Amino acid sequence: MKTSRHLEQVLAHAASRLAATGARRPTEVLPLYKKFLNVEEHRLRLKHQAGGGGREICSRRAELVDVLLQYVFGAAEASARGNGAAKVPLALVALGGYGRGELNPFSDIDVMLLHHQEKKGISPHLEEMVQQVLYLLWDSGFKVGHSTRSIKEAVAQANQDMRTKTAMLESRFLAGDADLAREFRRQFRSKCVNGCEREYVELRIQDQVARHKKFGDSVYLQEPNLKSGCGGLRDYQNLLWMTYFKEGSLSTNQLVGKDWLSESDQRRIENAYDFLLRLRTALHYAGKRLAERKRPAPDRKRVRFSPASAHRFTLRDGTRDRHSSH
Repeated sequence: MKTSRHLEQVLAHAASRLAATGARRPTEVLPLYKKFLNVEEHRLRLKHQAGGGGREICSRRAELVDVLLQYVFGAAEASARGNGAAKVPLALVALGGYGRGELNPFSDIDVMLLHHQEKKGISPHLEEMVQQVLYLLWDSGFKVGHSTRSIKEAVAQANQDMRTKTAMLESRFLAGDADLAREFRRQFRSKCVNGCEREYVELRIQDQVARHKKFGDSVYLQEPNLKSGCGGLRDYQNLLWMTYFKEGSLSTNQLVGKDWLSESDQRRIENAYDFLLRLRTALHYAGKRLAERKRPAPDRKRVRFSPASAHRFTLRDGTRDRHSSH
């Protein structure tokens, strides 16, 4: 896959700022990592303000976190070896929205540290690696969802919980033992997807009905929840997840020409999703996730940001009721 110009720039910046950290623990040189992040996050914000697309900005932020974690993982591994700990196969895997390659400015970072140890407890090497990766993310201001599992444990957990299965179906290898990550994907497909298609789709439809009810059950809301409301981001993602179980692909391309979507329908859906991602990015920058408070009832704090966000998106109020139109 061809490397994007943005990724080339991030890699060059990382090579000049982070490569010199050597075998020191990432947490020992935290200021270097934070400075690297601050510079790159500022560039992303400028790109967004210049009109960057929703998917574009989210993808670039995922690339940035990829590079950060790859350096952190490499430094943590070198540090653990320097302490005399016996190396064990370990893979760092992105899950959920991060695995999909979509990160808004304050989205959670979901990762799994995958190993092949079957005995209870984890080795000192593995414990050191986990601590270094997670502590640096926490200290850098990320909200992190994390787990440390063997392949057997991961597969068992996926089959016990639909949300865990959904996060894992979007898993993406980041660093470490690539063979271990590939074996996980193979077992996940054979043990968590094959033969489970009908059950999974039914559960996802039930989840969507419950979610819509929780967040207003209407597309005609003055203050909709962009992520979880009717017609929001989660509805599109739900479509992708069900498509994966039915067609084996996380793409709406598989639905075109099969009496599911016309080409014009697909274009409208994809454009709408890109717009919502861009709007969510704007709201994250403006209010640090105030737009996604769990309360389904209107929150007056959200209203304060509406005119500013509408102005940035060149939405113009042509009526007397400014609150309703924004």
